[in-house]
Amino acid sequence: MSRDLAGSGGRAGAARPRGAARQPDNHGRSRPQPPARHHPEPKQRRRGLIGKWQDQPANPSVIKAADRLGYDLSTHRAQQITLEMLDWADTVLTMDTAVLETLRTICTEDNVLKLGLYLSDRDVPDPMGQDEEVFNDCAVLIETGTALHIGRLA
Repeated sequence: MSRDLAGSGGRAGAARPRGAARQPDNHGRSRPQPPARHHPEPKQRRRGLIGKWQDQPANPSVIKAADRLGYDLSTHRAQQITLEMLDWADTVLTMDTAVLETLRTICTEDNVLKLGLYLSDRDVPDPMGQDEEVFNDCAVLIETGTALHIGRLA
């Protein structure tokens, strides 16, 4: 029997489980309280997105914003990170805390010390779904953030 990940757990009108709470309605009659819904752990939802953009080009707005700063991302293609990549790297910087936490759950003890947040104290804002100006501001923030790492990584 498969479990519904959305958490509905059954059909409408199904018998209430023994001992389930009852609540009075507007007329003083008792009515069953709906069963608690089961929600998947956040980690499970994130895992569903891993590899989602594999081999995809950068977003056109990202390409334009980078171009304005003199960077060419026209041939860029997304890659799924692997344990081999983590082993190879000296430092791995993520743009947001959620990605950093995901990497911490999949990497080895040897690699966890290589991981860090790009802006060290905050996430880089996600411009997706916003106008070109937000993409431009984000690109400038990313370029400015390189000063945090240049001397340390050289």
